[in-house]
Amino acid sequence: MPAHEAVRMGVVRQWPAFWPPSADVVELAASEIVTNALIHAGSDVDLRLRIFEDHLRLEVRDSDTNPPIPSALSLTEDEAPEAEHGRGMLIVESLADEWTSYPNGQGKTVALKLVIPQL
Repeated sequence: MPAHEAVRMGVVRQWPAFWPPSADVVELAASEIVTNALIHAGSDVDLRLRIFEDHLRLEVRDSDTNPPIPSALSLTEDEAPEAEHGRGMLIVESLADEWTSYPNGQGKTVALKLVIPQL
């Protein structure tokens, strides 16, 4: 299933609600990095969710070799707060415990780490 379809259909909603990070956080992080890849890479996008004992890893692969660069927030008249673009990676930075981008031979992979707190 293509990544944008997985996010649209709520596949990440199957994440247990009682197990942090919550499904809302996982879904928003996945949506932001998939949308970013679709807009900027203009290619197919693959989404992978991997569960480890202490964290969840979200990976998005696309064909663009340029790494994502978070934009600085600006509230000038030219860049009004209602702007539709430019905040995705800032949202990702606020949600993820870590994120990275690296070449994968056919483009890049953007990976996020969401720590699962010990209960």
